[in-house]
Amino acid sequence: MREYGHLFSFDRSRGFGFVASETQPTQAFVHIRDLEKAGLENVEVGDKLSFERVKAPDGRTRADFIQAVGW
Repeated sequence: MREYGHLFSFDRSRGFGFVASETQPTQAFVHIRDLEKAGLENVEVGDKLSFERVKAPDGRTRADFIQAVGW
């Protein structure tokens, strides 16, 4: 199910961050490779995104199928 939210935090040097959803209380992990795959190499904290939550093999919830909203 597609969710809407914004990039809550992102550490470029470590290559990951978190996306905050407008409808879910928990944030979703996001890796730089998923942002690059979506063509969002220059995304900044606060930018609006749509995404789908998927369960990673390690059990964490992560954002995938990411798209920019309003660009």
